Parts: sequence; structure tokens; C-alpha cells
Amino acid sequence: MLPFFRKLFIYIALIFIPFWIIGFLFFSLYVLNLKPATALDKIDGLAVLTGSNERIPEGLSLFRKAKNKPLLISGMNPKVKESFILTKVEKEAIPYITLGWTAFNTRGNAKEIKTWAEKNALKKVLLITSFYHIPRSLLEASFLLKNKVEFFIHPVFPKGFHQNIHWIYTKNAWFIFLEYNKFVFVLGRNALFSLFEKGV
Repeated sequence: MLPFFRKLFIYIALIFIPFWIIGFLFFSLYVLNLKPATALDKIDGLAVLTGSNERIPEGLSLFRKAKNKPLLISGMNPKVKESFILTKVEKEAIPYITLGWTAFNTRGNAKEIKTWAEKNALKKVLLITSFYHIPRSLLEASFLLKNKVEFFIHPVFPKGFHQNIHWIYTKNAWFIFLEYNKFVFVLGRNALFSLFEKGV
């Protein structure tokens, strides 16, 4: 009986692994070629997902360009003081900024976005996060909001990052690899949740 299961596992692996590799290649090409949305006048608000150092400065820069449309900074580090962020903007802009302190992962970010978007009656939101984090962030937020909000994206690339073959030799290759696996997991989890919601 044991040899049968061993053979079955090998056959499943032989089928699954090529699809996984092809999926990873497509995922890598997708995130490496992401382009930021340019029409800030079309959005109702901006949501920054904290993480890498470049995300918040990029979000604040876009917030100024968007002329103080509602801004959410999701996943604030509890060790960071509120004043650290608010002193970086003009006083009249402070009422438009919401700091999210409850998110500790991407699903938590999505929950903060949902609460904030519903409170402010937002229909079009610019999502600002690292380039490799965009697909999973969109997946989590869109699933929770049931596509009631249209998301635009602004991928954040590290300084000096080259969107060509040289990324393979940087730490970003590892980030993309990990993110792809997380994306596949969330995709499968959401599919299961959708089946249960439909009573299948």
C-alpha cells in the first residue's frame, strides 16, 4: 500500500511542479513590469501598506499630489509615534490622514482598508505597496470588499532597482519567490471560502 501512495505523490508532484514553475515565471514578469496609475484625479483615496522604507514617503508624496484626498497608512508599527508621520505633512492635511494600528499582515491591511473605505464611502482607491506585494494585496482587499471598490495601483520599487534580468542576483528575487507562494496560498484559500459561501 505504501509504494502506491509514494508513486501517487511522485505523479502529483510531476504534474504540479511544472505548473508551479510556469506560474512563478509569469508572476515574476508581471510584478517586474507593473506601471503606476497616473491619473490621481480619478481616485477617491489612497492606501499605503507599510513595510519597506520607501512605501510611506512615496505615499505621502502622492497624497500631496492628490490634493489631500483621504489617506490610510495601514499596518503602523506600534513603536512609531503618531507625530513621526503627522509632522511630515502640512497641518491642514492632517484631518485627511488615518493611521491604522491593527494590521500585522496583508489580510489585516485589507480589513483596515475595508473599514476605512466604507467609513469614507470610497469607490476608487490607489493601493501603494512594494511591487512584489501588489498581487496579494489586491487579492486580499478585493475579496473582503467584494469588488465594491475599484483599486488602482502604485508599485514601489527599491532605489536603484533595475527591472531587468539583474533582479535575479538581488535579495528581491527571494522576496518575489516568497510572495509568489503566499499569493498561491491566498488564491486557494479565497477559492475555498467562496465555495463555502455558496454552500457547495
